[in-house]
Amino acid sequence: MIAQLNDRSVTEEIRLALEAWVETSKSDPKVLQRAETVRAEIEREAQTRQTAIEAIFGPDAAAPRRGRG
Repeated sequence: MIAQLNDRSVTEEIRLALEAWVETSKSDPKVLQRAETVRAEIEREAQTRQTAIEAIFGPDAAAPRRGRG
């Protein structure tokens, strides 16, 4: 109904609503705190994986190798 009133497609109305929601979420303290928590979890997991690779293959295993291909 809103799409018809605004002479837009339903898809366009959904896109606009999502954009507004994302903008609102960017300043929501709870969302910002959760984002920081998730970022820290990602960093910890990456470090754990890096350590595991280094334990198996040595410290240079994760470094990109040149000259192949």
